[in-house]
Amino acid sequence: MGYLLSFFSLPMILDVLLIIHVVKTNRDRSWMYIILFIPIAGALAYFFVEILPDLLRRRTRPGLRMSAFKSFTSGGRLARLERDLRFSPTFANRRAVADELAAQGRCAEACEHYEQVLSGFDSGNVEVNLALAQCHFELGNNERAIEILVKLKDAPSLFKKYVSDLLLARVYERMGKTAEADRAYADIAPRFPGLEARARYGLFLRAQGRSEEAAKEFLAIEEQFEVLPGHNRRSEREWISLARRELKILNAGA
Repeated sequence: MGYLLSFFSLPMILDVLLIIHVVKTNRDRSWMYIILFIPIAGALAYFFVEILPDLLRRRTRPGLRMSAFKSFTSGGRLARLERDLRFSPTFANRRAVADELAAQGRCAEACEHYEQVLSGFDSGNVEVNLALAQCHFELGNNERAIEILVKLKDAPSLFKKYVSDLLLARVYERMGKTAEADRAYADIAPRFPGLEARARYGLFLRAQGRSEEAAKEFLAIEEQFEVLPGHNRRSEREWISLARRELKILNAGA
């Protein structure tokens, strides 16, 4: 028994698990040799170059710039995805490259790839269109973003439609189309599955000098937050913190 325990040591088990990860996630097969023949260091390299960037991306909203560290560690992943695209120029591979570029804040390059994906039979793909609209929003291409988002008004995916409607309100606000933004925010705020839409609507109302209406939205956020389950509360901390901060400002100015 002692021999078996020493044979299946923790580092060896970790190496086996990482090799399984390489195969199941279709990573570069050279990682298997690095993990096997460079003990510990190979496993650490694989974790920081391949696994950690994925974990960080899941906690980053699309279109936002990643930190310098995230950009550095994601370089290996992008290089792998671009290599896969060169050898196999499929829509899936091109979209993977576009998603990675967008996650790194390289929206202009991401747009080029998204446009190519949508130029084929997948032109109606809701997720790709939404990602493209988000990139154009980040780049300040408001008219193009609206053009895409209007087409998504009847999106079959309910959640994607919510995200699309909120983004449309933000585009209107940025363009100074106050009436359109007000209608769009008022429509999506009570329907959005989370606190972000109400928070953004509250900020919009306060910017318009409509303090009482803004306060109602921020108070609604506090009430909604209280009934959220624990795991949802963690993901909504940014918006509850914003609402409480804004209420203090509004109360101080009352």
